[in-house]
Amino acid sequence: MFLKKFYLIILTLFLSISSKAQNTFSLINHQIKETIHFKLVNNLILLPLTINGKELTFLVDTGVKQSILFNASVSDSLDLKQVKKVLIRGLGEDDEFKALESKNNLLRIGNVVCPDFKVLIILDKRFDFSARMGTDVNGIIGSELFKDFIVEVNYSKKKISFNNPKTYRYKKCRKCATLPLKFHYQKPYINGQINTTNGKSFPVKLLVDSGSGDSLWLFDKSLESYNIPSKNFDDLLGKGLGGDIFGKRSKLQSFNIHSFKFNDLVVSHPDSSSVIGNNIHFMRNGLIGSEILKRFHLIYDYPNKKITLKKNRKFYSNPFSYNKTGIEIIHYGKVLVKEEKSRILFDKNSSNTKEIISTFSYSFKNAYQISFIKANSVADKIGLQKDDLISSINGVDAYNFTLQQIIQKFSDKAGKNIHLKISRNGLFYHFYFTLEEML
Repeated sequence: MFLKKFYLIILTLFLSISSKAQNTFSLINHQIKETIHFKLVNNLILLPLTINGKELTFLVDTGVKQSILFNASVSDSLDLKQVKKVLIRGLGEDDEFKALESKNNLLRIGNVVCPDFKVLIILDKRFDFSARMGTDVNGIIGSELFKDFIVEVNYSKKKISFNNPKTYRYKKCRKCATLPLKFHYQKPYINGQINTTNGKSFPVKLLVDSGSGDSLWLFDKSLESYNIPSKNFDDLLGKGLGGDIFGKRSKLQSFNIHSFKFNDLVVSHPDSSSVIGNNIHFMRNGLIGSEILKRFHLIYDYPNKKITLKKNRKFYSNPFSYNKTGIEIIHYGKVLVKEEKSRILFDKNSSNTKEIISTFSYSFKNAYQISFIKANSVADKIGLQKDDLISSINGVDAYNFTLQQIIQKFSDKAGKNIHLKISRNGLFYHFYFTLEEML
């Protein structure tokens, strides 16, 4: 079984505000270590925390510097401190937009505390990350969370540990590899090597981006004599703070990081129009996302500028996959569902008589909507449309699946048959198609 990469990409922020103030994180009560359980959804780490006593869930994203709060209605209940208006811009097609900045808030993650927490508040309701994740996500906590600790991430056990750098001791590990980290604007970079299907190899400098569910992104114009493979397809790669990010997907023969090698992996190439004006090509050749990061137990050591990798047996050998339908799905709130439960009562005086008693219950279940249809995809060719509501998948009511499970079905092996029952303008329609290899 595999986890499908999630096409929600949060990328580098280019802020038009001063970022001199630094959030300071520490362990309370003289602790040397704090371990927190997290949710792993679509390869991404969702961490429980509190801001000014309010319980929230943030995505852990080493690819951004500053933390972000998305839900304006939630921010109203946080009693945020020192609020001012700012302008921000991120990767995507849209122009810069207005936001708020708040300083000197109290953030807690278990016994990890930051008494001077600074956060950006995005007021635009278009940034509904909960819908794209299929679960509540209130914001993003950036790479700043890592700077004061040695942080261990265990994807298989879904645990993250924050260790005091002064007391932390590395264990002997013959199967581990330790790589240097380089930093630009407080964000970590590592070196690797890509090997193309035509036999060429290129050294690459990559942003370590735990907020990306993909394996690799490559900025092809940053690599001299590199060409996107002829076997590729256009796709919506994700949504950044600046809007939709389009590009191409293709495959690499392999990717090397130290002694570790991954074969036949899917790579994304964002269009230059999606990243224009950000000058990111001068900083790196791309990013390494959580589709690869989750295949390791990781030790982020920002104080000593290094990262340690050890194979995660649960995920390391999983095949790389991609969405073969051309359909992007979002969570679309809840629907009230009537469910019948039956039980059989036997007559004690006769073994041949019985009574079936049915009871009914009502509960709210997840609903799913098509948010994007890729042109000329199998979904487009058979007539599926944006805003169609998915009623069932292969005869099973859609509310029985998580968003992640639906993505997995759309990313299955070529040849798998899919039957979708959808609701459109109050009417139901049936669509049948077969997954086809696109790369």
